[in-house]
Amino acid sequence: LPNALPGRPSPARPRAPGPWRLLFLGEISSRKGVFTTLEALQSLARRGVPLDARFIGAGPELPALRRAIAERGLADRVAAPGPAGPEAARDALEAADLLLHPSLREGLPMTLLEALRAGVPAICTPVGAMGRVAAEIGPALAPGATVSDVGSVKGAVIAAVGPHLPEGVHFVPGHPLAGTEHSGPEAAFPELYENRWCILTPPEGADP
Repeated sequence: LPNALPGRPSPARPRAPGPWRLLFLGEISSRKGVFTTLEALQSLARRGVPLDARFIGAGPELPALRRAIAERGLADRVAAPGPAGPEAARDALEAADLLLHPSLREGLPMTLLEALRAGVPAICTPVGAMGRVAAEIGPALAPGATVSDVGSVKGAVIAAVGPHLPEGVHFVPGHPLAGTEHSGPEAAFPELYENRWCILTPPEGADP
């Protein structure tokens, strides 16, 4: 199918020298995966990967994201300048090396279409991928390793992950008791799991 957005697509281009120019473009909220992305950027920074990342957009958690950037010591390489108009957004896409699209839920991802039109490759986070991830990492797990999760659904996770873990690997699903009176991804915040209880739910037959 052709890209339905107006305008001619830009050709793919070689990456310019210098730090990786990474772009998030969209609503600044937990359901869009901005805090997960920030954790990934911090991991890259710790490994010495040169990067220049931008979170462009408005949203209820923009102030929280800015605080998290400062608290993690990333202000010299990660910024959240706020919303941008159509022309500024196009300019940001055309200047980026990669679009970061970690949204937890999407219908028709317009930002992804805009990135593809601009000739920018995109990194996306698949939803409900625990089983596939377990299948990928299973062969690399050493005997005695422990695998856990922090999802609120346990039966489905056990059914999806368990068959892919090799003999000798311990699977102990977890359920953090975290949150407030508000529900949904929009109610998340960076300190959500700090100093919280976590219920471990080892399946039947797990090694004690």
